[in-house]
Amino acid sequence: MKVGVVLNPIAGGGRLKRHWPEVAASLKKHFGEFELRETQAEGDAERLAIDLAMSGFDLVIAAGGDGTASEVADGLLQATQESGRITELGLLPCGTGIDFARGLGLPKEVDAVLKRIAEAKGRKVDAGRICYIDDHGALASRHFINIASLGLSGATDRAVNADKRKGKMSAKALFLWRTVVEFIRYRFQDVRITVDDGAPVEARMALVAVANGKFFGGGMMNAPDAE
Repeated sequence: MKVGVVLNPIAGGGRLKRHWPEVAASLKKHFGEFELRETQAEGDAERLAIDLAMSGFDLVIAAGGDGTASEVADGLLQATQESGRITELGLLPCGTGIDFARGLGLPKEVDAVLKRIAEAKGRKVDAGRICYIDDHGALASRHFINIASLGLSGATDRAVNADKRKGKMSAKALFLWRTVVEFIRYRFQDVRITVDDGAPVEARMALVAVANGKFFGGGMMNAPDAE
């Protein structure tokens, strides 16, 4: 099995990077040889995942938070659509938000997570695809595996990522604090939503979330029945 690892070196305040010798030893114990790729900027994980998948890797492990996992999943799905070949996704969670991994009930210890990945049989999970207008006014699209949302959550995510306390305090506390602050500032948006073939719903909303997983925002359970 060809195994690749996409590492976000600043995830979780750089915890995985600081302890990389131990992490690498655990990877070798469970998988033998592997190839490591590190991200440098937003969007890198997607591109690295595409490259690994198109190079014939069987498993790509996303080592980081929800952002890293989401980008890697998006890259693998893009590669599958292009090549028809499936590359499996594994998660080594470490970051401000690890909500998808939390919903899967993954253990917190690195060796325990890698042992579970090595012994597990791959299974299919749902993924969503969203089309949107990006910050530059261009039409864009991407896949998501946990939750896609619009409105207040976007402002909160940006505030969390810019907060100097990121990685130094509880993710849930940081997300909660930034949510309160951004909610006070936020102006509700006029939104028109159509679900399947239903009648459109028009309303002024602070947040709209499409949930495949149970959690977002550092452990806030907004979809308790999601599986």
